[in-house]
Amino acid sequence: MIEEKKIESIILELEGRKDYIDLDIKGFFENQKSVAAFMLSESFSMLKSEEYDLLWYMLYVIVLSFDKGDIEIDIQQIESYEDSNWEIFNSMGNKPFREKLDFIFDTYPQEDLLAFVEDMLQNDDDNEISAVSREIIFVACKTIIDVYDAN
Repeated sequence: MIEEKKIESIILELEGRKDYIDLDIKGFFENQKSVAAFMLSESFSMLKSEEYDLLWYMLYVIVLSFDKGDIEIDIQQIESYEDSNWEIFNSMGNKPFREKLDFIFDTYPQEDLLAFVEDMLQNDDDNEISAVSREIIFVACKTIIDVYDAN
């Protein structure tokens, strides 16, 4: 399991380098064509610009946490996990987001990464995420965690 300490060290390193967006993320996703294709899909068209940027950042932290930047992930595998995650999420009906997360967290192998996602999706003065966008971003991040964890 990837521990919180590793995730925090990645975040701190990125905060210390403001150029990571232009250099690292663009270069990384050029090598991760399936993840980039997933991110550029129509699924995320309803996200506001700030929400979409947050999603890119979160996915970048997630992938760096796995130390598997050189592994090319199959787009069909991403789509399969995404479909499965939406099935789980939607099967819980109209339960509040927090209750859905409690169910998903139960016995999840990458709990600290999922907690990072949950924390990033909290609304505050600087970050206002709609309920629909929160679900979309959460499922996308969980999908990428699942795929990298399986590989």
